[in-house]
Amino acid sequence: MRSSPTTARTRHGRLTKLTPISKAITFNQGNVFSNNIYIGTWNFTVLDTGHLISPSTWKAAPYNQDAGSSSTA
Repeated sequence: MRSSPTTARTRHGRLTKLTPISKAITFNQGNVFSNNIYIGTWNFTVLDTGHLISPSTWKAAPYNQDAGSSSTA
């Protein structure tokens, strides 16, 4: 089964249902992260605590976060 606008894959590969609340918190709260410095390996949690994304996904649509941020390993 593929991810859809109402489901997402967890970090364990399982599908989880996205609720209106989790989508509202992720996309409609007006939270913006920018100009941060990340040291080491980072992943970001979105939609629910089991859904991790990479820094490149975090910076791209639909999240569009961390403009001007940098990272070092």
